[in-house]
Amino acid sequence: MTVSGRPETGPGKVHDISFTTTTLKGLDGGLVLTPNASIITSKVINYSRAGLLEVSIPLAVPATADLARAEALALAAAHEHPLILPHVEPAERSALQSLFDLPYIGRLSFDRPGPGHALFGPKVQVSSIKEDWVRLTVRVWIRQIKERDRIVSEYLDAAIERLKAEELLDEKKREDEPGPGPSSSSPEDAARDRGTAPRQAA
Repeated sequence: MTVSGRPETGPGKVHDISFTTTTLKGLDGGLVLTPNASIITSKVINYSRAGLLEVSIPLAVPATADLARAEALALAAAHEHPLILPHVEPAERSALQSLFDLPYIGRLSFDRPGPGHALFGPKVQVSSIKEDWVRLTVRVWIRQIKERDRIVSEYLDAAIERLKAEELLDEKKREDEPGPGPSSSSPEDAARDRGTAPRQAA
């Protein structure tokens, strides 16, 4: 048992509700007891009813790499993953369309591109530059919320494989700098480790 003043935010399933507390079960199986008063006064997102989750995935490339090409490869890996929107199984199309039957979004159709289609497609942006590495953040939407960790891992494997194939994870020496010293970590490990843990967007 871990006791703390405030539980970490993240997706969870309601396990039990009492007069004073609500017990949530996290994706890792852990149970979090939260006072009902805290839930009432805090921002709570019902992912089960929404049916969607936006995930931010960190990815790092050397500052000497072709940034535009790295961004294109990161997007391509997201577009090809079968569990990242706009990919939707035929059986789920009607259920997913009903989620977007809202005045400010409009009805979403996956049969042809439209404003809703573009809104929930993968996006990539530069987050920061540190120690000769450029940190990218890839933002994707998923339907299978419980499979978030697996989807992120599969995506990173695919993205890193694409970057390695075009040697975009190799730190190239600048003309005015000496060669790099020995390193104990591989380029693909650095691409993962120089970011932060995946987090879901509120």
